[in-house]
Amino acid sequence: MPTLKEIEQLGADRVALMERLLSDFDSRLRRAQDWLFSNLWEDVLIKIVVDGRVMRGLASIRAVNSSPVWGSYYRYIRDEITGWMVEMMGGKLTDSILSFFSAQVGSTDLEARTKAAAKDLLFALGYDGGEFVKNGGLYLLTYDNTAERKVKALAIAAAASGRSANAFKRDMIGIIKGDTERLGIVERHFQTNANTAFAEFDRSLSGQLAEKYGMNFAIWSGPRMTTSRPFCLARKGKVFSRDEITAMDKLKWTGKIPGQSTLLSAGGYNCSDILLWITDELAAQKRGE
Repeated sequence: MPTLKEIEQLGADRVALMERLLSDFDSRLRRAQDWLFSNLWEDVLIKIVVDGRVMRGLASIRAVNSSPVWGSYYRYIRDEITGWMVEMMGGKLTDSILSFFSAQVGSTDLEARTKAAAKDLLFALGYDGGEFVKNGGLYLLTYDNTAERKVKALAIAAAASGRSANAFKRDMIGIIKGDTERLGIVERHFQTNANTAFAEFDRSLSGQLAEKYGMNFAIWSGPRMTTSRPFCLARKGKVFSRDEITAMDKLKWTGKIPGQSTLLSAGGYNCSDILLWITDELAAQKRGE
């Protein structure tokens, strides 16, 4: 049986992995925005700008609407963001959870059960092991056309007014890459719909394993972020029983997801905290501290 210190170190490793995943996730979103702007601008510039202004009329609108960059953009999102998310959840994140439980559970079926549960969770997200299921969660996340619609609307307005190329470029940068007051279009979309995907996957898989192997206590943990809620900060590093966490469903706090179990949603919207499930013996030691 591992010592409490060893388990806490394994827990710290899991939190560090979560921090790296979130950091990489943010970087990938920004790179996607840079890619979209640079490729789209290069493509439309030679087609619709004459003498420093956007050409008036349907030709400019058609050029933006039919740009081959859009197809490449969706493939980029699929390969570099949602595909990467699946790879990380089914790989490093699952392995990290398996390592944590392996230190406490001696069952010979732990690895197989963990891998099977992870596969089921990914299927629930819309990944069948080979591709995204059409109209599943990950599919809709990948092929969301918000960026395309907004840029096309911008092009229509620019073509109607004969907007200057510099002004049109500035508008495109603002929509696609954002500015000091707003996130870029890809960042907004994914941070709204997928920012907590890693933590929710972690909490769900860990919760299933804990219930299966009779582990009834968890250390509330997770990255320390400037956006952490008082609700989460007050619980980080402390041990709670499953019943105590379930009882939190009755509490009210800013950011809570109505009707969703705290075991799954933790602090609520955009919460990246995780639950480190431990044995009753380790929980007693931790509380004794």
